[in-house]
Amino acid sequence: MNKLKKGGRDMITYFDRARFMNDELYILIKAKYKTISNFAEVLETSSTNISIKLNNRSGMSREEIMTWCKLLDIEQSDIGRIFFSVAE
Repeated sequence: MNKLKKGGRDMITYFDRARFMNDELYILIKAKYKTISNFAEVLETSSTNISIKLNNRSGMSREEIMTWCKLLDIEQSDIGRIFFSVAE
């Protein structure tokens, strides 16, 4: 499942292929912002971009994760469970 080439290049890991369960993120967005569009507006991005991320069609940078945590009041101790729960 894991493949590493010398120097860390071309690294393929379990998480590169994983589909993350984003149900809780969606619930938090709806609870605090009512719609994806409202959340996207606060982030100064499009609702399409948010949907792409929630549907595992694009990854998220560390900065994006930390921004989402701040906006959705996600505690640091919950980041792993909320952002990295892998769908079976």
